[in-house]
Amino acid sequence: MPEGMPTPVLNLLAEPIGGTNVVDLAIEASAGTGKTYSLTALFTRLVAENESATVDRILVVTFTRNAAASLRARIREQLADVRREMLEPTGDQSKFPCQLTQSVASFAGDAQRRIEAALASLDTASIMTIDSFCAQVLRLGGVVVKPEGAGAQQAARVSRAVNDEAIRAANGPNAKLINEKRHQQVLTALLRRSMAEPRFESNLPPASGSAQREVLDRLDRLADSVRAALDESVDFDEAKRLAAELLSSGGAVLEALARQFRYIFIDEAQDTDWKQWELFDVLWAAIKTSAVQSGEGAARVFVGDPKQSIYGFRGADVAAYVHQIETTKSAGNSRVLGTNYRSDPAVLEVLRAPRTALPLLTNQWRRGGPESHWREVATPPSRSLSWNATRCSNPGRMVLFHTNRIQS
Repeated sequence: MPEGMPTPVLNLLAEPIGGTNVVDLAIEASAGTGKTYSLTALFTRLVAENESATVDRILVVTFTRNAAASLRARIREQLADVRREMLEPTGDQSKFPCQLTQSVASFAGDAQRRIEAALASLDTASIMTIDSFCAQVLRLGGVVVKPEGAGAQQAARVSRAVNDEAIRAANGPNAKLINEKRHQQVLTALLRRSMAEPRFESNLPPASGSAQREVLDRLDRLADSVRAALDESVDFDEAKRLAAELLSSGGAVLEALARQFRYIFIDEAQDTDWKQWELFDVLWAAIKTSAVQSGEGAARVFVGDPKQSIYGFRGADVAAYVHQIETTKSAGNSRVLGTNYRSDPAVLEVLRAPRTALPLLTNQWRRGGPESHWREVATPPSRSLSWNATRCSNPGRMVLFHTNRIQS
């Protein structure tokens, strides 16, 4: 894209994804402009228009597990809305489901069948965190990765081990010992201690009696085996590096993924890092080569906002995202979302008014004054907005909120 030229606005129905097109598309967006909505709409359009774009050929990644779960739910909702529009048209051309339905009218039956197939198989779709995808890459290469939430998983293993020991001893000479709550706590502490958690040592009373010593010794051995299994796996910080290196080396894993996937959607791309982009770039290059050889289309779509990059403490590097945006923009494949759907236009109108208008409210506030009051704040001559000022728990401060009373 020539320097100085404005970035085009995203057109959900016109972007060249699908067919035999091979495109790398970056979407720049601010808060409230519909980043996730746009991604789900492009996903749905891709499925509706292309026989080869089944959900098992689409990889969708985001940063957190909650975001991944939300993304799956919103994709399902978008697919369902389009299917509903196909069955019971509303004619509301301001809504994407209606726009897409009209766009695929010439092959409506096929589009509906594809949408319904996507809904039926969405639970198996590859919609996951980036870390989970790294783990999947490594599993294909024979490397075991510690599960997300490894601390909680470890605690669960401890509890299961104690319960299993209690079941085994239920009909034996140690039944009473195991089934006493106090001793179960001791055994749990012992198992955790052997997993390098020394803070539990103080919970262990001196061993007494051969039966208790026998049980403690048996759990010691069990804990060693659980710890050994954990030690054989890698954590997610290491998984990112190993996954990128595995794909960069080529080979069977990269070939398998390039055959499986044709489309990659990356949500919250501002929370990525350099290693993750190394992985995505290598995979995308292999997908493009495979698609061209087979005469198919392919796409990589990523959306983000550098102003919302908040996970630096977890390794995200906004510079990696900015570099990727600039690279894609130079090839003319960058779009923007320019409309904020989250903020109240009336609120923005007041905040953009001359600063002299706001003291009309703040000057009225007096400690010990009325609990609440309002005053008209002048904006453009044709309108006035009603606002409230109400006292907080901290005297001398106030909260302003729009009462949504607009006078023309």
